[in-house]
Amino acid sequence: MDITKVRIKAINYYVLSLIFLIILLSLTLEVEANVTVNPTRLILENGQRSATIKLINPDQETATYRISLINLEMKQTGDIEELAIADNREERIESHFARDLIRYSPRQVVLPPRQAQVVRIQLMIPFDLNSGEYRAHMLFQEIPDQGEQGNGDNAETGINIALKTVYGVSIPIIIRHGETGAELEITDLELSNNLETKIPELALTIIRTGNQSEYGDIEVSYFDDSGEKKLVGAIRGTAIYTDIEKRKYKISLKNTDSLNLDKGVLEVIYKKISAEGGEILARNELKL
Repeated sequence: MDITKVRIKAINYYVLSLIFLIILLSLTLEVEANVTVNPTRLILENGQRSATIKLINPDQETATYRISLINLEMKQTGDIEELAIADNREERIESHFARDLIRYSPRQVVLPPRQAQVVRIQLMIPFDLNSGEYRAHMLFQEIPDQGEQGNGDNAETGINIALKTVYGVSIPIIIRHGETGAELEITDLELSNNLETKIPELALTIIRTGNQSEYGDIEVSYFDDSGEKKLVGAIRGTAIYTDIEKRKYKISLKNTDSLNLDKGVLEVIYKKISAEGGEILARNELKL
């Protein structure tokens, strides 16, 4: 799924009065977030101007969530980094950051255990907006209960430091306006053994052209001399955003002990996810 998990550490210092600081440590940590969001990607296209997202508190306790829009950028490795948000509206739109095109409510919500809240999305498209794809990530961030942040001042120093880990997730909201499209090419296929695990892995690059991102599955299949096919590797739900023209991958190959990787063919395809039809977007093969 196309969901970015967020981990935040809240640090409280009690010096005469409570000072509440939240330090953002990482936007891509794989953590168990106390929030569930559906869908995990939202695309608005073909004139669609509104949508909804369901926020669910899966915990056993009441939780408060803050909802905001952040600007994330993808690197060629697939890493996601947060960018500073420009002060100027024109600059934000020129960079295809979608914050100014989106209205949403609520901005903060208190949810009892196992309860859900619908977040309503409404687009505001200027008449002179250039064709293309615009994106923002909606961050659903759990806000810690301030009553749990500390147990009183330290008698000697008057300072109490309490740590509490809170979690959140972000999902992409993608707006496609006017004519958009993309073409993909799979290149730079190279088979090697991982130096640490000794497991065969296939390196590859997917090149994207056009003004649209893509999202799909990568599948690697082995064909022996008789033409028999065996799936030996896959990455499910991987995006190639418009921030990058190419993305690099390394895929560990599984169930290859009985295969002769000195001959045969490895086929690589990148296709839309099954829920979107499974259309093959790019294909290449490596003769062994």
